[in-house]
Order: sequence, then structure tokens, then C-alpha cells
Amino acid sequence: MEEAGLDLHQAQEVRFAGLVSWPVSTDLTGARMGMYAFLARLTPDYPLWPDRVTEEGVLSWKVLDWVCDQNNPLVVNNIPHFLPMMLAEQQSQEYCCSAHNGRVQMVISALSTQ
Repeated sequence: MEEAGLDLHQAQEVRFAGLVSWPVSTDLTGARMGMYAFLARLTPDYPLWPDRVTEEGVLSWKVLDWVCDQNNPLVVNNIPHFLPMMLAEQQSQEYCCSAHNGRVQMVISALSTQ
């Protein structure tokens, strides 16, 4: 099960899509936090549940245009920047995000498969 409650054993496909990281403080050369990102393909009839409140916030299924709208204040500001690229890319990437003057900056590099 993943954090939104989906049973990924029922997915048609699951793949590692990469790492997403961001600085812990304003020191861009210092410590970073991050997450492993996976993409899953579900059947069109897979049952989806309504919004779910977790300690990290509300988990909800939304259309891609809503999630990737850079003017949407309800989405973490780096998601609209890395998600479209992550969906288009077949190779796992590292998406290093930071902000400068309120604008998300990104550096993307291929992950080694070794």
C-alpha cells in the first residue's frame, strides 16, 4: 500500500521515476531533504477514494492540469515543475529543486542504473 491507500499490487505497472530533493534551509549547498518517486498505471475502473487527511496534508486525486498549474496555491510549489518532466521521461532522474526570489529553480540529472 502506498500513502494514498492504493494497493500497488493491483497496478498494471509500477516504476521508479527518480528522486526529488530540496534544501533544508536557505543554504543551497547544505543539507537536503527528499523523496523517492514512483509512477503507477492503474486500470480505468480502479476504485478511487475521496480526499484523505494525513499528517502530511490532504491526499486527493486530481486531474493532471490541476496538479501542474503553477498558479495553484493548493499544490506544493515544486510539483508543477518536476511532474510533467517525470511523466515524459523513461529514465529515472534526480530532480533537485530550490527557490530563488519565490521562483522554483531546478537541476535535473540522470540517475546511474549501476
